[in-house]
Amino acid sequence: MVAAKHYSTKEVAEMAGIGKTTLLRWLREERVPEPDRDWRGWRAWTEQEARAVVAFATRIVPHPKRAQGNLDL
Repeated sequence: MVAAKHYSTKEVAEMAGIGKTTLLRWLREERVPEPDRDWRGWRAWTEQEARAVVAFATRIVPHPKRAQGNLDL
């Protein structure tokens, strides 16, 4: 069985065109749902969760790369 790809908080923030600290603030403020954590206790974002953050960021902060659909997931 192949494990699903998971993304780090930094990778998800980069996909969304925001800073890691912004994403962490959104998590604290419960603007985006908290992902599960891996065996180290680090956040492990699924592709679906990463896409949800990108969609949220698109509504909050317009970004030219996101507007063109150039997201590398």
